Amino acid sequence: MDEGVSYLGLHQRIKQMFEEARMLSSLPSYGGPFVYGFTMRFDQRGHPVVDEFGNTSPHGVCGFMEPITDVIEKYDSVSVVFELPGVRKEDIDLRASVESVYISVDTPLRKYGKDVKLSCRVRPESASANYNNGVLEVSLARVEEGPAGRRVKIH
Repeated sequence: MDEGVSYLGLHQRIKQMFEEARMLSSLPSYGGPFVYGFTMRFDQRGHPVVDEFGNTSPHGVCGFMEPITDVIEKYDSVSVVFELPGVRKEDIDLRASVESVYISVDTPLRKYGKDVKLSCRVRPESASANYNNGVLEVSLARVEEGPAGRRVKIH
């Protein structure tokens, strides 16, 4: 028996096994790589904050990547840094609210999306963003925090 033929048969069998496994797991048919990970940071009060990133989740493949993100809290501002390699700034949809920063990129080659919940309130109208070499930095002014709620007189 020719060794080339037996290797070809083995290759075909392995390929068939992968296709069967893909069908059983009900994953989409697009190829990897599949990425999933965590980043950890501490908020201003010293509490740990764990964020997920990647294009998979405990619920399966999402079809887009969650970029690696870092949140830097200062006394009067918050900066959110997104790693978006291979993206033009024109392709980034960036939105800010009083409690979060959201980005989305949907191009044929790159799909990113992430909604970053902030641990403090910010002024969305103060947002400024810079994009350089695949790194997007968004800066926002913090809302001055006064007493929570208003004091109610008890009769």
